[in-house]
Amino acid sequence: MECLNCQTSITDNFCPNCGQKTATKRFSIKSFFKEGILVGLFSFDKGFLFTLKALFTRPGHAIREYIGGKRASYINFSTLVLILLSINYLLTQFGFHSYSEILHTKPSDFNLEIDKIIKENQKSFMILMIPILSLFTYWFFRKSKLNFSEHIVLNTYKIAGELVLTLFVSISDIFISNSSTILIIGIASMVFSTIYDIWVYYQFFSYDGYSLLNTAIKTIIINLLIIFVIGIITAIFIVASGRLDGI
Repeated sequence: MECLNCQTSITDNFCPNCGQKTATKRFSIKSFFKEGILVGLFSFDKGFLFTLKALFTRPGHAIREYIGGKRASYINFSTLVLILLSINYLLTQFGFHSYSEILHTKPSDFNLEIDKIIKENQKSFMILMIPILSLFTYWFFRKSKLNFSEHIVLNTYKIAGELVLTLFVSISDIFISNSSTILIIGIASMVFSTIYDIWVYYQFFSYDGYSLLNTAIKTIIINLLIIFVIGIITAIFIVASGRLDGI
């Protein structure tokens, strides 16, 4: 056999060149939870900077390599997104502004509740978005023949890249008191995130015959659908928590 990570001939349980497990296989529902989630929760020791560099130099290619079996050099996808979510959450606790202040909306009780729900459930929203986003990419890019677990891996890494971009907004909110400036930085971050999404998906799905224009259109539609879904989920959180009472 050959190692999926470095193509070295292997006869034992681990590759003598890179150390990757011989048993590395394609992601399935079972392996996704066993090797992706459970292993990832306890693997904070390797590949962090290498993976971040890959996500901003050749993101689609790197993710395809990881899904294809080259995993020894990369940090686990669930580990990476948990680290970045935690960093983002900590930074937002020190920020100056609420979302309503940044958007210059009227500081009503309803807007304050929206701010509180988004801030309290930021991690939950992001984690919930991964399988929903994966359903969309599974449908829009079905010609790729990836299974659903592989789409989750793809979109977890993509969201990790987006979280790095949002770090700039969180850091700016700590040091810049002007809400209009934060709004401009936030809009710029959204634009760059959209461009980043197109870049990731194009690199990844170009192997399956998707053109840049086709990928860009599909990506923009998916992002609009995600915004719509976030709105619905936020409304459900408000109703379920009973926070509409008195507003």
